[in-house]
Amino acid sequence: GRRDPRPRTVWLGHPEKRDQRYPRNVINNQKYNFFTFLPGVLFNQFKYFFNLYFLLLACSQFVVEMRLGALYTYWVPLGFVLAVTVIREAAEEIRCYMRDKEVNSQIYSKLTARGRLCGSSTAGACCLVNQRVPADMIFLRTSEKNGSCFLRTDQLDGETDWKLRLPVTCTQRLPTASDLLQIRSYVYAEEPNIDIHNFVGTFTREDSDPSVNESLSIENTLWASTVIASGTVVGVVLYTGRELRSVMNTSNPRSKFLFCALIFTTLCPLTWKRNFCPLDTKG
Repeated sequence: GRRDPRPRTVWLGHPEKRDQRYPRNVINNQKYNFFTFLPGVLFNQFKYFFNLYFLLLACSQFVVEMRLGALYTYWVPLGFVLAVTVIREAAEEIRCYMRDKEVNSQIYSKLTARGRLCGSSTAGACCLVNQRVPADMIFLRTSEKNGSCFLRTDQLDGETDWKLRLPVTCTQRLPTASDLLQIRSYVYAEEPNIDIHNFVGTFTREDSDPSVNESLSIENTLWASTVIASGTVVGVVLYTGRELRSVMNTSNPRSKFLFCALIFTTLCPLTWKRNFCPLDTKG
């Protein structure tokens, strides 16, 4: 089951020292599954008062004493709008499924003691080259001579500009990327939350004399769904799956109000005609 978000300590090169389990690093933007699709669509439409009102009004026409006209004048518009709604929701679900499948099937290089291996990044150090960041990470090292990189963040915060990110100072000074797994170090990070503009954490290296403690901020982060603009970047994974900043900031879109205008304009003239009684001109 799900647990309350907690701060965590992530050791470089020592996955066995993880103090808690990571959620699966998959993205799922679908609102329904195969079994909940039709009930879910109907519930999201009829939970609104006016939609439920017109459904009850259409059902009431099966009672002869309450009938105001032919049944098809009620059920044809209702069935048409329901069909449009179901088709629209199905198309959106298929589009989300295909997009999620493409993102979840991407392969990244994972840095190990023996070198780089291809595989999905659920934990550990991940190596990125002009790729979309697969998880929320701390920026450890870059191949760029200026010691920094730029991120495109349009799919995270909607802004089209580029954000500057800086690696952890003591890891950027290491001769090679493989040295990251030869030192005794760890990252302490705050609990997962929705704030994409702030981060609190520390990087600690214990095998140096004296030990190194470096504060981490938003400038040291690589959030999932951003894109590396240049160079080769190595980062350590902090948050995955439902704990990603981008996932925690995503809310299910509200179902659209489709029934009222169409059914109201269909039923009202009929009701008015049935209840209108012209004056008796003969007195």
